Amino acid sequence: MKNIKIIGFLFFGFTLSGCFGGEDDGFEPKELKYSNARPLLMDTNALFKSINFGPAKTIQTRGPVYVNGNNLFIIDPFLGIHFYNNSDPTHPVEIGFLNVPGCTDLSVMGNNLYVNNAVDMVLIDISNPFIPVVGKRFRNVFPQPSTPDGYPLLSQNSAFPANTVIVGWQ
Repeated sequence: MKNIKIIGFLFFGFTLSGCFGGEDDGFEPKELKYSNARPLLMDTNALFKSINFGPAKTIQTRGPVYVNGNNLFIIDPFLGIHFYNNSDPTHPVEIGFLNVPGCTDLSVMGNNLYVNNAVDMVLIDISNPFIPVVGKRFRNVFPQPSTPDGYPLLSQNSAFPANTVIVGWQ
């Protein structure tokens, strides 16, 4: 019985001693990292009028690719969507470019294309992909986009004027 008390006392003592760190307790503070990215801002009134369809242009940065029937859509992150006729998948034909500032993703259901226009979701009728028609806008559906590196902004880069949204990064 005496041995059990001694073993219990030693076990309790060793366990308790682990709760009190000395000078080097094995934990080092982590350096806080902040993003150096600078947001590209757009006034919300300008955002509402920013979607337009024009001639095909060169892809700056290829993002996600979507196929819907004979249509092929390639996102150019934060810029817009490239439209292609994909009836011959070996030779897609450029149709045009849909300028959508802040665009990072889309979804297609039937003849409707849903795209984020910065923080808003916009419905676009693509029944005729040569003449897409902007429809209903759902405001403030999405959060402001994260920095490209995923780190928080430095305080001098995080205060934005009222009625502006992030549509890209420098």
